Amino acid sequence: MYFNKLFVALLVLVSVTAKAQTLTLNSSGETGASGTNWSSSGSNPVVITATGNANVNTSVIESYLNSGISVTVQCIVSNGEVAVGSPIQKTVGGDATLTIRADKRVTTGGISSTFSKLNLILWSDYNNSNVGGVGITSAINTNGGHFWAGGSSTSGGSYTWNGLTVGNGPSVGSS
Repeated sequence: MYFNKLFVALLVLVSVTAKAQTLTLNSSGETGASGTNWSSSGSNPVVITATGNANVNTSVIESYLNSGISVTVQCIVSNGEVAVGSPIQKTVGGDATLTIRADKRVTTGGISSTFSKLNLILWSDYNNSNVGGVGITSAINTNGGHFWAGGSSTSGGSYTWNGLTVGNGPSVGSS
């Protein structure tokens, strides 16, 4: 009987810990400097971090980028994913960098700049769990900025490429 209860407890624990945590960026998300399961810190770059399922309005990211301020959006908790569900558009301001990091998968809709350069980094498999991947479902226009998509070959592993901090490995996984 004891082992049956232990087995059930372990099964529940594994089921809970394996569930994906998703940071969604879309036009109906929360605005401000923080919200349910997410917060922002820093000044340039501004780092928006999710600790669980969260929904951030794309206008939050756009306002920083349009001020020439770089933004890092991350959900690097175990099984963390980032999904860009609405377009992110940089329309004014100086050059900036948008970095999107996830433990697992990064999926993005349209990201574009029509004014100055936008460097774009899509960094999946950040913790080298080999369950990453980058999915691009709409057009990307960096207006002459650099574009990088990949992962990490070590946990949080990074490399400097064209003056930008990017992952040090491929985007591994198919989930």
